[in-house]
Amino acid sequence: MTLANAKDVGQIVAWFSAAVFFLYKLISGYLIGSTSLRVTCSRTAVRSRAGRDYLCIIAIVKRGAGSTLVLHNARARVTYVQGQGLPDLRTIPEAKWVPAVAESETDLIAAVRLSSGTAPGKVLKVKFDQVSSEAPLLNLAPSDEMQFAAVYEVDQSLPCVVEVTILGKSWATWKRSQWRASDISLPISPEQ
Repeated sequence: MTLANAKDVGQIVAWFSAAVFFLYKLISGYLIGSTSLRVTCSRTAVRSRAGRDYLCIIAIVKRGAGSTLVLHNARARVTYVQGQGLPDLRTIPEAKWVPAVAESETDLIAAVRLSSGTAPGKVLKVKFDQVSSEAPLLNLAPSDEMQFAAVYEVDQSLPCVVEVTILGKSWATWKRSQWRASDISLPISPEQ
């Protein structure tokens, strides 16, 4: 083998090794990029209903480096901490869109793309009551941040577990990704 042939073989091996490396990174999800999910909760007594609280959930999704993330679903679930003194779940009213009741799950508000139309003067206007039929999924660009919310009606005396799950797909890969976060909401103390 001549020196020129050895150089050609070395380049072929190097190109092949690089291709295998990047294919492995693609398959393993390396190109999904960094994304973080943070959940906060606040609890307020319902004045019109004794023994009930409103539990507000805020989920903040922040995209790090990588490609654009397409959000497919954002859901929240609130459950009572298991233990003594739990209410009879059959007596809890059915879940409503806003507020939902504990022991149910709901979509987070604002996790879909709204429809829009052109008003006089060629100005685009958002249609809050209509989800876009052409592109209903939101895109989260690198270094972008979005905030979603939900509100639940819960028993005033019980601690709650709050769970939030975000599902998405990166433009750079076909893999689905899932981010989860949780929080605990304790009953409001009487002196608050």
